[in-house]
Amino acid sequence: PSLSLTVGANVFLPAFAGAFGKYLIGFSLQSKERTNQMAFTTLSRPFWPDNFLLGALIYLSLPICFLGTCLWWSEAIRAKHQTEGPQSPEIFYLTRAYKAEWRLWEIERFLRKMSLSLVATSMSVTYWDSVHLFLLFGILLSSLLLIAACRPYKLHRWNVTEAFLLTTALVTISLVTMLQGNEAHWATDLEAGKVLASAIILLLVVICGNMMLLVMVTLYQEWKAGRQQRPSQDAEVDEDDEDD
Repeated sequence: PSLSLTVGANVFLPAFAGAFGKYLIGFSLQSKERTNQMAFTTLSRPFWPDNFLLGALIYLSLPICFLGTCLWWSEAIRAKHQTEGPQSPEIFYLTRAYKAEWRLWEIERFLRKMSLSLVATSMSVTYWDSVHLFLLFGILLSSLLLIAACRPYKLHRWNVTEAFLLTTALVTISLVTMLQGNEAHWATDLEAGKVLASAIILLLVVICGNMMLLVMVTLYQEWKAGRQQRPSQDAEVDEDDEDD
């Protein structure tokens, strides 16, 4: 059960918490009535529930998802680190890829996913594009600087891969910002917009294709290694039967 809860929280909780971000969306509406050239403004929240208790529950769910999971993982990892004996499956799942001094690094990745999901829903690019792209850029840049400074993974190539993916995400956000700036400018250049859009699509296709290829190669290598180990295990079983 603990392993299932840990994996489920790591995989599904960011999307679950991000779904609550739409309830934070608010529009500033300006009334037609003016007094001394001043307009009355009201805040409209189209997704906010009428029930006060339900609204309070939504507000409380976000810090519970963030802080509760982080405290749960950190205390579990520290408690297991202070005791001797084999690691439990959920602790092995959280710490297997990281160095001993950075065994809590999975919490950083969890906070990154939670923050990106929340920004994507609560500050949609369709109506608050500048703040949306700025926050995404800040989150990814912070993670990139932490990866470069700490190098938490045991395998060096994983540190390089993580930094490369974060850099690619930053480049993509920069291209999207340039594309939106080109569309919003009074002297819009259609050819420049096509070049930027093509560059974004090509970058994403290349990265996703390489990741899919690497996953397939890794699965094939694991399958091949299992096939090679199986004859030796069968031979050992046969020898034990002959001895009996």
